[in-house]
Amino acid sequence: MTKDTLLFAQDGTKYNLYDLPDGFVIKDDLDIRFHGLTELPDLSKVTVLGNFECSDNELTSLKGAPQKVGGDFMCLRNKLTSLEGSPREVSGNFICERNELADLKGAPQKVGGDFSCCYNKLYSLEGAPREVGKRFFCGYNNLQTLLGAPQKVGDDFSCGHNKLDSLYGITKLADRNIIYCDMEAVEKYGFEYGYFEARELYNNSVYRQEAIQDKTQEIMHRISESKKTREERDAERQAKLKSGFEAFKKRQAQGRE
Repeated sequence: MTKDTLLFAQDGTKYNLYDLPDGFVIKDDLDIRFHGLTELPDLSKVTVLGNFECSDNELTSLKGAPQKVGGDFMCLRNKLTSLEGSPREVSGNFICERNELADLKGAPQKVGGDFSCCYNKLYSLEGAPREVGKRFFCGYNNLQTLLGAPQKVGDDFSCGHNKLDSLYGITKLADRNIIYCDMEAVEKYGFEYGYFEARELYNNSVYRQEAIQDKTQEIMHRISESKKTREERDAERQAKLKSGFEAFKKRQAQGRE
């Protein structure tokens, strides 16, 4: 196979992934692991009804990935520095473990199954899915805060092996869903173990105080930004008035000459 030839079989016919027509439907799974790919073939207008698996390559980007995947989307063990190019929604699991990600910008915004971004270089959860149907895993990274976490997670939330000193920012979970984290992150809350039901955290007085403080800071920041904007608008109006007055005086002076 040449660089621009990557074959797969469907209905007794062999197709080249680099030469598929727009709207082509792959009826089953598409597995292109272990091909040494540094870029994906352009599958952005192709639908994969099953799972899409592009793990174990040399990818730095998901540009060209299918935008419609009926099952899981697996891109583990590449060199991804961005999730740009991902589908907006994935019905199954989305697993991007063991890459070089510093944030989650470009990630699908809705994942029906699990979402796992473990073993990356995450400093931020910015760009994380808004909704994860099952479990959310973000362990083994460099996170110091959980701000940016999904707005909704249907099952457990695992954030162990990071650099967290607070759990504020964690998703609102069902009361009995389990949170897993390091003891360093929960000692301040008085918990005995690094796992506990979500309601234990939400009812914790220290956590609730953190939430109040953060909300207060957010409100003060918005007021400050709003005030700054008004002051900037006033300054712009004053500058325009001054400019118009100077232009008027200049026209008057020219009229006298």
